[in-house]
Amino acid sequence: MRLSRRIPYFLVRMYTCCTLYTASFTSGHSLSKRPHFCTMELGGSSSSSRASDVLPPSDVLDSLMPKVPSVVVVSRKATLLQALTQLGQQLCEETTENIGDGIYVCTLRVGLPPHGSYVECTTKEFLGYSTFTCAQSVEHACELALSYLVDCGLIIIDDINYKKTKQLYEAQNWAMLFEEVADRLKTAVASTESLHRRLLDQINDMCADHSGRLALSSQPMVSVGQIDAPSMLSYTGPVPAKTWEQALGGFIAKIHEQILSFLTKQSKV
Repeated sequence: MRLSRRIPYFLVRMYTCCTLYTASFTSGHSLSKRPHFCTMELGGSSSSSRASDVLPPSDVLDSLMPKVPSVVVVSRKATLLQALTQLGQQLCEETTENIGDGIYVCTLRVGLPPHGSYVECTTKEFLGYSTFTCAQSVEHACELALSYLVDCGLIIIDDINYKKTKQLYEAQNWAMLFEEVADRLKTAVASTESLHRRLLDQINDMCADHSGRLALSSQPMVSVGQIDAPSMLSYTGPVPAKTWEQALGGFIAKIHEQILSFLTKQSKV
């Protein structure tokens, strides 16, 4: 090819490098069997150079090529059999069937120890499918069985991901524990709130009949927060009280106020 002197030399070198690199692949040759030379003319003078003088070394080119990770296949069936052995169970049944159109179905029936809501040993079926080979349908069914064992907390597979899996499993256990404690607290609070409401109703009923003797006055109220209260009790007798009824009335007024305050706070939670 003929180039003008005005074109920088490094552009010519780059173009030549790309041309040779492409030719080496389109012609079916490896990098070690690339074309031997090319001819460049700069300002009427021609020069021949070997491709090895123009292209980077082979090890450099190989390092620039994209790398595809090697796939390490671990047998799901072997892992499942090992897991069942540690659980004291066994693979009860394994059947495969070609249902047509190149579709293979594998049915596994696996023995399981007590877990979850099952208080006795049980069996469970897993169906695996594949459109390639019968062996792949077996692997698919075994993978489903392993996933079930892991999700139920029966096993933890100690592989390269064991550390992260263990951390996730522990986090899930803590989350479940916190959720259980939170549910218990909610139940206890609801029970306490119901008890306070009944006590408040009893105090109101009693004071409605004996407000004069207890020196209590009732002031109508629409609501306190979300708590419907028919009245707010206040002590109107002398301080200190002169009779036991007046003393009882002052004590009841304080209890009434504290109950209303508790229910109001609970309604805001």
